Amino acid sequence: MQEKPFCSILIVNFNGLEHITECFSSLAELDYPKDRYEVVMVDNSSTDDSVDFARKHFPWVKVHEFDKNYGFAEGNNRGLRLLKGEYVVFLNNDTKLRRDWLSELVKAANTSSDVGVCGSKMLDQRLNAEIGEGRMNMLVVPEIISRHTETSECFFVSGGSMLVKREMLDRLDQCFDPEFVAYFEDVDLCWRARLAGYKVLYVPSSEVVHKGGVMTKPKPNQKPQINRMKFYHYRNKIWSFRKNTRAPLTQLLMVPLAVVTILQIVRMTVFEGWDLGITVMKCMFSEKCKSAGIEKIPLKKQLSVLLH
Repeated sequence: MQEKPFCSILIVNFNGLEHITECFSSLAELDYPKDRYEVVMVDNSSTDDSVDFARKHFPWVKVHEFDKNYGFAEGNNRGLRLLKGEYVVFLNNDTKLRRDWLSELVKAANTSSDVGVCGSKMLDQRLNAEIGEGRMNMLVVPEIISRHTETSECFFVSGGSMLVKREMLDRLDQCFDPEFVAYFEDVDLCWRARLAGYKVLYVPSSEVVHKGGVMTKPKPNQKPQINRMKFYHYRNKIWSFRKNTRAPLTQLLMVPLAVVTILQIVRMTVFEGWDLGITVMKCMFSEKCKSAGIEKIPLKKQLSVLLH
């Protein structure tokens, strides 16, 4: 029997004490061979004793502390340097996993050498499908749905439970874009993977129960961060388009994206008093470094990647 690939499961933690027991306990119960995976938690300078708790109650988890909060994107990038797996799995800490969660991701990844990314179905706590396969809608705006019941190719999957092949990461210019901080870093990575010729697969048989939104909830005596999180969401969506297309496609796509974004910003400003809308709109015209090699990729291929 062929030996299963070694997997490194990477979890970025920031004040996640209330979540890691459930997450780590489910990781300990996986049906994947124990000697063929490692769990690594990198901590973004938490203040809630989650590091000491993890080391005491889950000694088999490799814990590394950072000197400050690097955010989700750069936290994962830094954690990636500590891993030894040929398959890397990015996982949110506010999750509970089915026993075959990892086995199903690996099975899908092994179907073809050109599969670069595999993502799970993420369920809410009522076990309703919450996050599935990502696509571009009729307005060329990214959205995530749960449509297929079998493994299928899609545009992007969620970074909350995402397997990537190390071989693919070595070919790309970077893993997650550190400037994104959080949100849409998974869309950007999948976009670049597809432009490089890799497939992105949605694997609904790999199920995760996801609490969702815990990183945006304020801690005691902390001001809400909801506006900042929405800022990242809308800014990074614009940046993803600016990075991964070239003229004249970039300019054409900015039109529907700008219309949708303006309407959303106006709505939030009226009902929520959102104060970052103008800053977001400036990103439509700001410079953003293009993905490596994008100028050499034919416009036809760029468009086919978008419309898959």
